[in-house]
Amino acid sequence: MDINLTSENLPIIKALANETRINILSLLKERPLNGTQISHLLDLSPSIINRHLKQLEEAKVIRLQYIEGTERKQKYYIIAIDELRITFPIRIYEKYQKKIIDISVGSFSNFKAKPTCGLASDEGYIGVLDEPKYFMVPERINAQLLWLSSGFIEYNFFNPVTSSSKVHLIEISFEIASEFPGSNYVWPSDIDFLFNNVNIGTWTSPGNYADVRGHYTPSWWPDSNSQYGQLKTIRITPEETQIDGEKISNFKLSNINFDLTFFTLRFSNTEKNLNNGGITLFGEKFGNYSQNIRVTVYYND
Repeated sequence: MDINLTSENLPIIKALANETRINILSLLKERPLNGTQISHLLDLSPSIINRHLKQLEEAKVIRLQYIEGTERKQKYYIIAIDELRITFPIRIYEKYQKKIIDISVGSFSNFKAKPTCGLASDEGYIGVLDEPKYFMVPERINAQLLWLSSGFIEYNFFNPVTSSSKVHLIEISFEIASEFPGSNYVWPSDIDFLFNNVNIGTWTSPGNYADVRGHYTPSWWPDSNSQYGQLKTIRITPEETQIDGEKISNFKLSNINFDLTFFTLRFSNTEKNLNNGGITLFGEKFGNYSQNIRVTVYYND
């Protein structure tokens, strides 16, 4: 039974706001009883019990049931509802809404790349390998794979919420690996993640991999080259920033200016990092995961 918290439902609320009537319901949950039996079990006078039964019956919490006796039908009481839900005028915890921003690997807005470096679509290489200037050709938007041995790659994405929204979580997922000519299973790389130019944490990629072909890696791509990476998930929460559930920094949602029209996301690995092993980013048509860089914002209006 569902009711709203309004004056018209006051009888049922009042009917339940009494210890004796709660005790009556506790007895009736076991079996049907008549007034005399309830009076005896609760050690209260029949007149008092009848008054409580009347209030419960008028509120439609209990009802009468007539059962055949030895000489005539006898009147018993049974519980009439098995559940009561009260809806308050406001919701304290609103259902989250979410917006997903899909960022293609080739749609970067800024970069710094040192060889080895390059871009590839699902059909072939884009430009000339190990020539950073080809990161600026218009065809870069078609890139499904990019790699650089040192530098950074940066993306802009629009702010999907309004100033009146309350953001509860930002989730960023991507497939990533280190960069080494061909592949190298043990080639650690300390990759920094920057949100709006603030370093929100670092993760060390173990290497890049070519032991088997990536599930979505196109057939033209050489077997000896990096085939897949690891799917990593960054979560910016009200308390901290995590990667795959492990805390990587104290950066939190309150550090973000949600009045901005767009945000920036940077992947960086430079000479300042202890493990300068480069970056490889996989799009939806390369590697083991059919997705681009994906940003999900959970919020309420």
